[in-house]
Amino acid sequence: MLKRLWDLDFAQLHLPNFTLVWVFIAAFVTYQGLNVALLVDYFELFGRFFDLHTDYSAYRSVMYVIAFLLFAYVLAFVLVNEQRAKAQIGRDRLYSIAIPHFLVNLIDLALVAAVLLLVQQGLKLATGRELRLLALTDVSGPSHPLQGLIDLYDAYFPTYVQLPYLLAIAVTLLLADLPIFILHYAAHWSRFLWLVTHRSHHSPEFLHPFGAGPVFAFGFLMLVPLFLVRLAISKLVYPEPLLLELVVIQVVFFITEKFNHSSVFYGVAFRNRWVYGLFSLFGNGPYHMTHHSAREGEEIVNLANVGFNFWDRLFGTFQQPDRECPPLGLTNQPRVRLNPFRLYLSGLLTILYELRHNAMRHWWRILFGSVYYTPPVTRDFLIESYPEARLHSTRSTGR
Repeated sequence: MLKRLWDLDFAQLHLPNFTLVWVFIAAFVTYQGLNVALLVDYFELFGRFFDLHTDYSAYRSVMYVIAFLLFAYVLAFVLVNEQRAKAQIGRDRLYSIAIPHFLVNLIDLALVAAVLLLVQQGLKLATGRELRLLALTDVSGPSHPLQGLIDLYDAYFPTYVQLPYLLAIAVTLLLADLPIFILHYAAHWSRFLWLVTHRSHHSPEFLHPFGAGPVFAFGFLMLVPLFLVRLAISKLVYPEPLLLELVVIQVVFFITEKFNHSSVFYGVAFRNRWVYGLFSLFGNGPYHMTHHSAREGEEIVNLANVGFNFWDRLFGTFQQPDRECPPLGLTNQPRVRLNPFRLYLSGLLTILYELRHNAMRHWWRILFGSVYYTPPVTRDFLIESYPEARLHSTRSTGR
């Protein structure tokens, strides 16, 4: 049974209509993206620690309206996206790519929950204290696992430089984007990180907003800590954490981010200068999809986000997007087995296979070498073949 699941190829299946599933996911994503109770809890929590005397619960009704509008937007976006995608590449081709990559997200969430549960039980046995690691987004109560970190903000994150309000927001966004840029670059340089955590995200040759694997394996664990990092940085350059401002900016980013993995809407940025300017500011739409190009070298461009791809421009990895969508997927578009288990686990199995079949002197480079290293004995459990014609970039990519 397990072997049949492992060898299953979704490209050979006639898959059921997934429209209702996308509708449900649109609602779920919107709820997670703008959880009204969660936002009010965070507002009140930080207001208490930094003596902010605003009654954020008064904004609850406004947040409900915003949440409804966001849901309507995401729902319309997904439905129009699917209609156009089916017209462009056909229903069966769309689902054979989108569904297995969507299922990879579910596998990742399940493994995240399992690991958190194991760690939670281990900490309980070791310390006798019960930490609710499975409720990271529930900030109520003193036993929240991030409560201690939040408590330290005022004591250990003084305001070193008090910048003007708008400049403080800009500096916060730029500095908070640097660790994301570094992590993203590392995931493309390190063969271990690439194979195990990031390759599945780049494998689809047609991008659907819910048809791409997780940006990084276990990436869901990073969402709350990254937001707390932004708040900590804002406290360094402003007398109080810029909580409301960062949430508003996150909502705007949430709206524009939907175009990051949408092949049918690639050209929307080039038809309106205001939309193009917004995408340029956040590194969205065609800027990010250029990063998903299958042409050699273009997978290492446009790794950053905000500030007009500031860190890419600084470190030489910026590339202006073409007006036409590039070929997408892994470099040179190899034939891959469209199977969620292979998409998620193939990289780890490749590493384990290499460690088993190569002498110990090769282990260091297997685990810590670059993506350009290949050990004497290897096996790829995802890629089945490469086309004879290869896709070459005609531009300098800074690497």
